[in-house]
Amino acid sequence: MADYAYPEEKTALHELIQKREFQAALKIFERTYSDATDFARLQGRNFRVTKTTEPRLYYLCGIAAKRLNYSGDFPIYMDLSYQVLPRIYGTDDKCAVVLSSTCLEELTNLELTAMLGSVISHIQYGHVKYLNMGNVAEELFLNIPFVGGAASMTVKALLLQWREYAEFTADRGAAIAAGDAQGVFGYLSKAMGASKALHNWQKGNGTKSVKTMSKAELLVFQLLAEEFPVPFGIRRLETLQEWLHANPHCLNR
Repeated sequence: MADYAYPEEKTALHELIQKREFQAALKIFERTYSDATDFARLQGRNFRVTKTTEPRLYYLCGIAAKRLNYSGDFPIYMDLSYQVLPRIYGTDDKCAVVLSSTCLEELTNLELTAMLGSVISHIQYGHVKYLNMGNVAEELFLNIPFVGGAASMTVKALLLQWREYAEFTADRGAAIAAGDAQGVFGYLSKAMGASKALHNWQKGNGTKSVKTMSKAELLVFQLLAEEFPVPFGIRRLETLQEWLHANPHCLNR
């Protein structure tokens, strides 16, 4: 596959995995959360996405995988919930994706393809295990007797920094999969509850910077960035936009 990873991601991960506290937490995580497929099935409301049960989603996932040169396979389940953001359970070699029924109702085909591209990017680059570790970091560190408060805070800060870079990478993959950066912004802004008026980012000549947004727009983005554990607002949009301007060929379908 073409390497579209955010440059600082690998360095941040290398620094993280050097910490003995992180390695101890990783061992606990792998023992507890390794069986992702069974975990997804335990959620009784879920059903498996197949070509028969959800042909639209199945088709769009195939498009995203092809554009990202992804040849692997992972189970996708649907549940009846209102969360637009996908959930990826397990570890990278054994993971399951759970999507909400709201995705099919709220997202356009372009936005769904971007969302699936983001999921595939996380799997391709080996993010799944560490993203899920971040979700349960507090619980993991409580089970490690030699980890003090300062040490655990340092590791959690490093994990959060890497996670930010991992999302920058996934945003790039989402844009490649959709063939249109507007699909990425539309999907993320709907997932975060932003006004539909803000879905026009990156339209036209694609040169609008968030620096030129109105005070109302900036306020919305700043609020989102504070409420979402991985920055969604100004930095995330600007980072993707700058990369696309430098690599316009990435949107060739």
